[in-house]
Amino acid sequence: MNLEAKIKGEIMTMKRFLLVLLCVAASCAWAKGTPKGLLIMIDGVRSDALFHAATPNLDGLIAGRWAPAYHGAYTGAAGAIPDADPNSAPNHVSILTGVTAARHGVTYNGKTRDGAYDKFPTILSRLSRHRPELSTLFAFEWGEDADIALLEDFPRMQNPDTVNAEKLSRLLGEANAPDLVVWYIDMPDVAGHIRNFYPHSQSYLNAIHLTDQWIGKVLAAIRNRKNFVDEDWLIAITADHGGYHGSHGLKGGHCSTIPIILASKNLPMTGTLPGRPGNVDLPVTMLAHFGASTDDLDGKKIGDDVEKAEQVPLRNGLVARLDFDSPADRPVLSGDKPPEALACGCFVTSLSFRGQENVSSYFEWKDMRLKPPFTLTMWINLPAEQTGDSLIVSDKDWSDGANKGFAITASRKGDGAQVPGIFLNYGLKNRGRVDLGQFDIAPGQWSFLALSVTADGLVHFVNGGIDGRMYVLADSSPEAEFGTSDLPLVFGQDGTCRYLHNFSGILDDIGIWDRALSVNDLRVIFEAGRQGICLAEISSSPR
Repeated sequence: MNLEAKIKGEIMTMKRFLLVLLCVAASCAWAKGTPKGLLIMIDGVRSDALFHAATPNLDGLIAGRWAPAYHGAYTGAAGAIPDADPNSAPNHVSILTGVTAARHGVTYNGKTRDGAYDKFPTILSRLSRHRPELSTLFAFEWGEDADIALLEDFPRMQNPDTVNAEKLSRLLGEANAPDLVVWYIDMPDVAGHIRNFYPHSQSYLNAIHLTDQWIGKVLAAIRNRKNFVDEDWLIAITADHGGYHGSHGLKGGHCSTIPIILASKNLPMTGTLPGRPGNVDLPVTMLAHFGASTDDLDGKKIGDDVEKAEQVPLRNGLVARLDFDSPADRPVLSGDKPPEALACGCFVTSLSFRGQENVSSYFEWKDMRLKPPFTLTMWINLPAEQTGDSLIVSDKDWSDGANKGFAITASRKGDGAQVPGIFLNYGLKNRGRVDLGQFDIAPGQWSFLALSVTADGLVHFVNGGIDGRMYVLADSSPEAEFGTSDLPLVFGQDGTCRYLHNFSGILDDIGIWDRALSVNDLRVIFEAGRQGICLAEISSSPR
């Protein structure tokens, strides 16, 4: 073969290859189909409550069982917007616009009419301007959402939750259904205010269950659409805020820890959303789904980096365990009145701290440093008379909460609490501080406590109560000063061992890992402990 013929052959081969690539690309584009979207805002749903409620339809979305070719993604560590109190109006506007309160200007309930919709229109208006041929709809019950709809003049449907669910289940089954629907559901927030926003409130869980049934009817209508296989749906679900007792205005903790659920053909796999995304990310993700520009928005597109959950044996990374059941397994104790081993622990023997006024009872774990990633677990029993601001465990100088290190404290604080509460504090590099809490602890009863921190600063603070419910708080702080205080890890005092208030309580079965355990891992430890199975038995068993 001469050179000319060889070159012609190579050119023909290249053309065929390019043609194949174009065909593959075209087929992939065709397979995804026509973009459609459903964005659901559920008012007042805490992540831990969502776990304990009966939610088969949401569970199906998360597990990727909703429809063929669709994956699911979930996180219980998402956050409400950080620059306004966790109330409905600021977060509703953020979920509709993709910017935080500093830019849209709605910082309180009753202020929705003051939003900067001329600069930051809702995603309904943005999509209509981007693609005028597409139709939109906003379905809601709350009156303040009507203010937004009137100002922007987009299609809207204001009815009680039950009516909206029925109408949407019919409308979304029709051929001429809107291309993008934003649906706000009020019921869980109403139940939370009437009772409380805790997973131990059955009326609150019932409201979440009813919400799940409404969502299930609408999802079934979408799935049964005549042209469903030729459509590319993005289902995105979040909350505006959580709740604490019967309210939700306190920043952080229970009021700001919320879920996010995604279901889409475009997710790389079914799994977990990493880090701590915010509800402000969902409008940006939805606009990106339709190919609309989001460059001027605060939120970010999520779902491209879903992580698959791995089953790792609990013994992996377990670097220390104290069960206090034998002298050999007890640390060197110190303090004015050192803790003592008691044969009345959560399992066998526990460690009792007998701190009183001017009497310090503690032990220093001088060779232990908790640097991310790490996990700390324990079982704790607090007396009813717990007062002041005493330290359960700390490696910081607690004279200032902005100091380096962390502190888990026991006190009576927060919203008029009448029972002992537990808080987490840690300092930030900018001399700021984060305070997560409170967990309400039944006095004289054993409960589970855990702190898990990833290398990039995702924090899970967990309490397992005597009611069998597990309560989860989350925060993300890349600037967190964990493991940087140069003070020892101390139980019953702060890192200086000289703090004013002295701890009185009982600890048992302390475990420390050099990795961040997942919430599911912590749930395994909690459930085993409720059955009388200590950490030594769990960690020695294969999973």
